[in-house]
Amino acid sequence: DALRELMRLGLVERAPLPSRTEQLDAHRDRTFSLTEAGREFLQLEQRDAWEFRDRFTQAMLLAHPYLRELHELLGSRELFFPRVQKADIPGDAETWRAGPPENLDPLIAFIRDSVTAVMGPGVDFSGMDEKMRPYFIAAWKRLDTGQKAHAFSQAVVKTINDVSIRVLLQINGQKMDFVTFRSAVSLLSDLNAVWSTRSLAGRRGWTIWATSVAAVPAPDASESPAEQALRGAVWFKRAGADPEEVRTSLVANFLSLPGRRGGFGLIHELRATVCHQLKIHGHDFDAVLRTMHSQGVADDTYLINLDRGGADELPPSEEPFRIKERAFYLITLLKRE
Repeated sequence: DALRELMRLGLVERAPLPSRTEQLDAHRDRTFSLTEAGREFLQLEQRDAWEFRDRFTQAMLLAHPYLRELHELLGSRELFFPRVQKADIPGDAETWRAGPPENLDPLIAFIRDSVTAVMGPGVDFSGMDEKMRPYFIAAWKRLDTGQKAHAFSQAVVKTINDVSIRVLLQINGQKMDFVTFRSAVSLLSDLNAVWSTRSLAGRRGWTIWATSVAAVPAPDASESPAEQALRGAVWFKRAGADPEEVRTSLVANFLSLPGRRGGFGLIHELRATVCHQLKIHGHDFDAVLRTMHSQGVADDTYLINLDRGGADELPPSEEPFRIKERAFYLITLLKRE
């Protein structure tokens, strides 16, 4: 898959690839050649790693319409996907074994109200039942209805969340299933193009926003995406972050964090709040916090104190804060004497 993608981008010369897993061994010793654009990218990485990343992102946006369209949408507004819990779904595990809930109105009302509370009244929820039901019917055929009640309930909740995300994407003009969408968000996040969190105070769900802008030109059929990405000025622009602005927001939001215990707050919750407020990437927040901890960016009133406790409270969806190889989960501010 990696080689196929490199060929699509125009970084590696096109060549036949195995189409079946059992053919892989016969191809392990093959050598694949870089294109001229591939060699230019390697030279660029040695000169300027950030320009390399930005131009690689350009190539990805040129090569993949679904990434381009998602990035454009997130540039116009953030997206929010409420997390459905068991109590939000009509019926119970035993009735679900026979098929998806017949009456979807309570579920649709929860999704509509949750999204509207965050994004405002501009989203059109008409026809939600007709959009969701075919996906539910198809998904139920894949469910193991013979599972024990608890495991089956978990499978149903996951299925309904996957379908609700797919339908909300459809409403927003994005034609992706949940797995493709999750991969797209992960990739764009790795490229510093977007950030997302499930840990915003007052929200139960997944919030995603752009941390970059890109005036993507029309793909040129006479060039590969890599060739076009290398030409001219860089048009993919990361938002970046003013360290002083991040410091000010970090201190103010820490002092207003709900549920602080013993003076400590959870770093991932503070990161979520600051990044969402400033529309920056989580890695920008982490860079400033590291600098504050080493007093490279000093606050006149407070010192940063970090603690390695609290690992059990980090959700799987959030990244731990690290200084080199050490992970920290709790933060407090100590007043300077």
